[in-house]
Amino acid sequence: MFCHAGFFGKLVDFFKDRGYECLTLTLPLHDRFLIQRPNPELAQLGILNYVDYVEKIISKLKKDFILIGHSMGGLISMKTASLPSVHPKALILLAPAAPYGILALRRTVIKSFYPVLTTPNFWKMPIKLSYEDVRYSMLNQLPEKEAQAIYELMVWESGKAGFQMGFWSLDKTKATKLEPQGITCPIIIFSGKQDRITPYKVVKGTAEFLDLKPNLLVRLFERLWQLSKGKWEKQAFRRVKFIVLPQMGHWLLTELEPEKILWEIEQILNTQ
Repeated sequence: MFCHAGFFGKLVDFFKDRGYECLTLTLPLHDRFLIQRPNPELAQLGILNYVDYVEKIISKLKKDFILIGHSMGGLISMKTASLPSVHPKALILLAPAAPYGILALRRTVIKSFYPVLTTPNFWKMPIKLSYEDVRYSMLNQLPEKEAQAIYELMVWESGKAGFQMGFWSLDKTKATKLEPQGITCPIIIFSGKQDRITPYKVVKGTAEFLDLKPNLLVRLFERLWQLSKGKWEKQAFRRVKFIVLPQMGHWLLTELEPEKILWEIEQILNTQ
């Protein structure tokens, strides 16, 4: 959210140096800095437009790939990976926004977006946050100079997309709804415990939603029910690894050392 492909620079440099090919995406109309006038057409774009854009690019890839998404990009990555046409080798989510059904509007989230939320019809216009709001919500664990440099590179965002994430219960299109059964690859989720805009407890809820692994009692009941019907179906349990980073906030693109991401990826690739 409010970002473009350039924000992945640290990760791209790291992985390229280790022999990985990297493709970074800038979402449609995310090309005007906050000091510029926004493109009014941006207000017409929502999460489904973003997912469609990513899916079209991924469908052209000729090699196996790993999908990495941060914040709203994490939600877009989940949605994309759940499509029948998309089969990543692994899904890496950095402080992902929550999908449909998970309440994300906690106190710090509301405080972060308060200026937007109190703007009439914000879902019909491009939106931005002030430096003070971004500093509080996303960059609270970064040095002042680095935080200012990041903010200067941010771009306008779609209020429609923000509405669909924050107020999914009011969204008739259910744009953030996904079927976790469609994601067949291992999933690694990183969450900063000092994150204010995607709080780690919310991210934990996302991890549990994606895991498809009910507790022992529920699994036993399902097995007994299947036996009573003369069935024995293989259950789709998938390993989701949830990693909490105690001293980190939301901006895992630079706060998190790429070595930790690489280690998790290689553990997955070495066991497939």
